[in-house]
Amino acid sequence: MSGKNVKRKQNIDLLLFELLGADILEYTGDQTFAKAAKLPDAIRNNFPLKMHLSNIRNGKAVSYEVMRKALVLLNFFRYYVMLFSEDYDYSVTEDDFRDFVYETDDLLISCGHPKLYIRNPFDWLIMR
Repeated sequence: MSGKNVKRKQNIDLLLFELLGADILEYTGDQTFAKAAKLPDAIRNNFPLKMHLSNIRNGKAVSYEVMRKALVLLNFFRYYVMLFSEDYDYSVTEDDFRDFVYETDDLLISCGHPKLYIRNPFDWLIMR
């Protein structure tokens, strides 16, 4: 980690920072993820906020849209972690992506949400 001491604490900021591929060496924990990360506006404006994910984790009410985004995001990482944890060659095929979309659509429908839609800005971020 190039000699920089990064605090190892469990928090939503660090999780989001890592998930979006921001430079972890820039994250000190002194500021919120939204202020620390240099993200494109499309992500900044459409990504679930730290407060929303904390509310979900703590069993508090969140909006329909926030819950849908969290389901898509978490299923995306669950699917690809499982994919890469199997003796895999680390290349994702169109079939892998199609399977992810089908599984995510099934999850969303079972929870009363609409399927992934490429023209939804958040879905586009995941699907591109």
